Order: sequence, then structure tokens, then C-alpha cells
Amino acid sequence: MVKLRRIASFRVKPVQPYDFELTVRKPAGWHWFMPYEVWRGRKILTGFHFKTGSGKKILVGISAEMPGKDIVIEIYARRPLDENDVSRLRAHLVNALGAADDIRPLYALMKKNRILKHLARRLRGMHEGWGSDIFPSLTLAVLLQMAPIKRSEEMWRCLIEKYGEVIKFEGVPVRLWPTEEKITSVSRRELEKCKLGYRAKNLIRLSKQMVKGFPDAVELAKMSPDAAKEKLTGLYGIGEYSAGFATPHASFTLDVWSVKIFHRLIFGRPAPSKDPRSAIEKTGRAAECLWKDWRGYVFTYVLNDLPYLEKRFGITAD
Repeated sequence: MVKLRRIASFRVKPVQPYDFELTVRKPAGWHWFMPYEVWRGRKILTGFHFKTGSGKKILVGISAEMPGKDIVIEIYARRPLDENDVSRLRAHLVNALGAADDIRPLYALMKKNRILKHLARRLRGMHEGWGSDIFPSLTLAVLLQMAPIKRSEEMWRCLIEKYGEVIKFEGVPVRLWPTEEKITSVSRRELEKCKLGYRAKNLIRLSKQMVKGFPDAVELAKMSPDAAKEKLTGLYGIGEYSAGFATPHASFTLDVWSVKIFHRLIFGRPAPSKDPRSAIEKTGRAAECLWKDWRGYVFTYVLNDLPYLEKRFGITAD
């Protein structure tokens, strides 16, 4: 366990409307940085491996809450960071919180749809946000491949508990995702103790590729969405769907499960039951035409209110 001390604090004024808790703890259970985040009242305690300006990774703890109109953030580390790294960390967190996104055009678009207008009201202020770094997101994408959610959760909890570091700040221990450097030091036989199957080989090969050098989340966020996705799909075992899952840009990437939901939402009828995959391209094009650059946000809103959509409108993936 690594004990951290407070080294910086700052406030972020998000573009309104903004709901802090809906953004960092989505209704469908999506975490902000990792599954072992700790909530103390309305404050979240989390952490990640932050890449400094020199390229070195350091352990960072984050305490964040929004008691008023500002998000109050406190940073914890082993030792003080220079002014440049504090500035980079602040920019990283502003992006990770989606705090600079003006989502009013999204709501104007959603209000034109008889179904989406309800989600705009129910989830008002929920921003996209994204994780702390690319490797945890890619790890999660790999573990979700060809596996039900419960099975994937068993795999990622095992990985985190066996290979993730534990930091402690504000008197609370927080367990982090393992880094790519850690995974490259673990044998395939060891990884398979987490019952990863073929994913063990894929994860190790992906880790070795990333250790050689790969843009971090901040650098990918500065790229265009298409350029970031192209960079990600150049990694071993990462297809378009996994890249869409891991990119820091809002993404509308369908699979055979989610296309059933959006086909019903867009066309008002079920996707082909025998081959729902055949409807992915058509549904994606329709979403781009309807919602343009906001389709990634629509994706997030829809998947985070599925119980309501099923109860009120009968929209399901069944």
C-alpha cells in the first residue's frame, strides 16, 4: 500500500447544465476511473497512474465533489509536482469530467425526438466524461469481448485485485487498475489464473505494444475522433468496437446487442432477428444523419436509462 499526501487543490467551473454525480457515476453503473472507487457521501475518492511531462508514470489520488457550482478537486501524490505537471493534471481532469462540454445543443436535438426528450429531462446535466488513461479502458474492452457482463466482471476484479496497486489517502485505501508495465511482467500462465482464456495472450501482447510507446488519453483527445480511432485500431486485438469503447471521444459504436436497441429507437421496429449484425451499418448511418457529432452522447444517454425505455416504450435488446 502506497500512502499519498495532498500536493495540490483547485476548483473547476463546469459548463452548465452539469450534474457531477450523474457524470462520474452513471445510472447503469459505469464507473469514472475504475471499479473500486470509494464514495464518502457525495465525494468520490479515486486514482490512476498519471504520466508526467517527462514521461514518467506516478501514482495519483483524486478527491472530488461538487458542493455548489464548482467542482472541488484535491490531488494526492508521494511528492509535490512541478507547476507544469499540475497544469497538465488539471487539464486531464477537466477533460475527464467533460466539464468544458456545452451540451445545450444536445438537448435541443433530443427534444425533437418523442423518446429522447424524456431522457434529456431525466438525465439532465449528465456529461460524457472518460477514464483516467487508455490502458484500463482497453483492458476492459478486451475482457468484455465474447463474454457476458458477469463473466467479464469476474475477470477484471481478479486482475485488479492481483496486479493493481493500492494507494491510501484521506485515510482510505483505493485499489487501481494494473498498468501495461505490470502486465508485461506477468506470465500468460499467471494471467490465466484469472480465467482470461485467449484474452490473456491478447492482453500481454497489447501491453508490450503499448509499453513501446503510445499516446495517452490527453494526447488522443487532442486528435480528431477518426484519427484517435485509427491509432487505437492499430493495437493488437483492438477492432473498431473496442476502439470506440476506449477512445476519449464520445463514440457511437454498435454491436449485436446495442444495435437491437437503436434499431428500435430509430426505425420503430426490431432489428432482423436472425442476423442483427447486418443492421449495424444502416443503423450507424441513420444515427449519424439524425444526431451528427452528438450521437456518442445520445448513445450514453440511451444505455444509461434502459429500464425506463423498456418500461415506457418497450425498447429492449431482446
